[in-house]
Amino acid sequence: MLISRCLFLTAFFVSFGVKASTICVGYYVGNNVGFTSSFVGDQFNKVNIKTHGRWNGGGQNSLYKSLRNFAGFSSYSVAVPKQISLPGSSVQLTLTLSGNVITVPTDNRWQAVFVQQTNEGCAVNTRGVWQQIHAGIRAGQVNIALSGNGLPSGRYQLDVPYILAWGSSTDGNANRDFQDTWKAGNVGTSNVTGYFSLDFTIKNKCEITSVNNELVLKHGTMTPDVVSGSKVISKELSLSCETPTGVRFQFQPQKVDLGNGVSSRLTLKISDREYSDNPVSAVIDNSKLRVISTLQGKPGAAGELYGVSVLTALYD
Repeated sequence: MLISRCLFLTAFFVSFGVKASTICVGYYVGNNVGFTSSFVGDQFNKVNIKTHGRWNGGGQNSLYKSLRNFAGFSSYSVAVPKQISLPGSSVQLTLTLSGNVITVPTDNRWQAVFVQQTNEGCAVNTRGVWQQIHAGIRAGQVNIALSGNGLPSGRYQLDVPYILAWGSSTDGNANRDFQDTWKAGNVGTSNVTGYFSLDFTIKNKCEITSVNNELVLKHGTMTPDVVSGSKVISKELSLSCETPTGVRFQFQPQKVDLGNGVSSRLTLKISDREYSDNPVSAVIDNSKLRVISTLQGKPGAAGELYGVSVLTALYD
């Protein structure tokens, strides 16, 4: 008997390498970058501004930490808040960045956008500890849109905080270095580089004057038998438009439940005419407005009556 034996040999080839990573991060400090802004857009009836934020190249003060010194690539990015309030106002404006944008992982109220990559590494090994250094910077630009509603006509100035930062590596993986710049332990939203100022003017087509956009109509103290039919008229408001404009007014709701079996029916008086319809359309130039509340029903027991309605004015 012939027995055949075969020997199978399998060869394994294993290569070992070092995974590249972001080695150095930093951010500019002291508002010395020279971030300037100019804007274009429609500031008519609402905030709608497109801003180009620019800075010049040169050397600037920065805080910086690196695990070693090396020649490589640096990826620059800018962070700003997603929303900001105007001083002395409860109105929040929304900031929108254009491009490769991420939410800052350590603070979801902020956003960062990739700006550019340069052929440079980090010249000092700080052993992973923050150190102040005079770092070079190339000129750059970011595009920012600012939007919002609810501002009365007038001129406004807004100071927007920003952070200009970078992440560096030997292999130049720009997106990874951009993301790593903002990871926990690296650059945070408390590391503000400075502020850039925006001056803008709101010129509303129509303007209504009221105190804190709120009217309080008080019927006072009554006996149950005189509640139904009780009528009060608000103080006078002024509504002015630059040119005669069609305006649509609407109460939401017009019939307000005050509780205890009583409701209020709201009507609008424009100049000398009272309108019972809801909604009401009228051509407005310079007009005086009053809100009228007429009570209906009879309360079943003594107590306070209370309700809320919203009056909107819509125009083209």
